[in-house]
Amino acid sequence: MTISLRVDGAEPLTARGHGVLRNDATDDRAQGIGVQLLYHRQPVVLNHEMTLGSASAGRFTLPLTARYYQTRSRITAGQVSAVATYTLHYD
Repeated sequence: MTISLRVDGAEPLTARGHGVLRNDATDDRAQGIGVQLLYHRQPVVLNHEMTLGSASAGRFTLPLTARYYQTRSRITAGQVSAVATYTLHYD
């Protein structure tokens, strides 16, 4: 069975192409920071489908992690919230 993943989310203009989701906090929002998604410690390409590999015996590990990512030279304190939609395809 072949497995692929697509992660959709809004990227900040200052960090496009680095797998960073925009900070969508509505109250007391931090500035200059986003949330970066990683697959095997490499940035996820947002809004594109990527083939992850094959699964046998119905098991597949998906090593996704998230971390804060500086998007501007100056960061201000506040809330951080990011939203992503992920879609898994398996054939």
